Amino acid sequence: MVDKNGLTKLATDLYHGRNVNFDGVSGDEALRNMVGDVLGIEPGSKIDYYSWEANKLEVFQILSVAIDAVLPLRLESQFDSIADFRTVELGDAQKFEIQDNSLLRIGRVSAGNQSLQRQQLFGKSFTVPTDWYGGKVYAEFERFMSGRVDWKGLVDRVAASFENKIQTEIYNGFAQSYDELRATRKATGTYEEDKLFDVAEHIGVASGGKPVAVYGTRKALRKITKDLPLSDSMKDERNKVGFVDTLGGLDLFALPQAYKAGTEKFAIDDDTLLVLPQGEKIVAVVLEGQAIVNDTDALARTDLQNEFVTLKKMGIQVGQV
Repeated sequence: MVDKNGLTKLATDLYHGRNVNFDGVSGDEALRNMVGDVLGIEPGSKIDYYSWEANKLEVFQILSVAIDAVLPLRLESQFDSIADFRTVELGDAQKFEIQDNSLLRIGRVSAGNQSLQRQQLFGKSFTVPTDWYGGKVYAEFERFMSGRVDWKGLVDRVAASFENKIQTEIYNGFAQSYDELRATRKATGTYEEDKLFDVAEHIGVASGGKPVAVYGTRKALRKITKDLPLSDSMKDERNKVGFVDTLGGLDLFALPQAYKAGTEKFAIDDDTLLVLPQGEKIVAVVLEGQAIVNDTDALARTDLQNEFVTLKKMGIQVGQV
């Protein structure tokens, strides 16, 4: 049986780059050994076809647990400041709350009169619909049987691919929600600092006076800070990260870039800036159930290739500011 708790800790430690010693070997080797133990083979040995067919579901369970351990960590390291991540069991729904921080309208009334327009005290709640997402890789049968599959590399590659897909969906969500924003909370055209500060002021007031921050790609943030008069320390900072992290009292944060699936085109352009309340997570991400890993028997295919498919149910939704 797969030790899920031990495997989750091992995968987490490997992600954080910790110097792991597990059962007397390094973390990378420990993961390979787990697969070997399940298949009944010595480290570095070739895979026995019949042992693989008899025990492969346990191998897939190892991969599934490792992917589920690593994926949330990868996402939270990138989007923790703006996204609320929830991991739920298959079939469960998570309710997200959006607080209404707008000010109440206060009116002047005559004595003995309480005829005032009522305003709703609370915000709104929503659930995030989820769908199945998946990816497939393959290995040549002889290469696979010779034991040259890098299992940790496969876990990292699958987790990184799902991370990239979620990044892209988050950016698509921002783009789609832009059209629904009130005119005072968006601006188009050539960049002007006054436009940015006008939008920032509106976002700040609409969020109940919260401080706001500006998010964009490193290149986008560099564009708006490159001509600022800088002290020597600020020049050093720009040299290290590519931009200055403060503009007129507004904090600037770089968003991780992503590729659109199957291309080398960037998911977010370098002319877009997002102004968001600090500390308010306006993106909801749900990871539902366990990752499912399975294969296609190479001998059932005319090209003798082992296919590995990974499926994960998830949903992404961007709220309004």
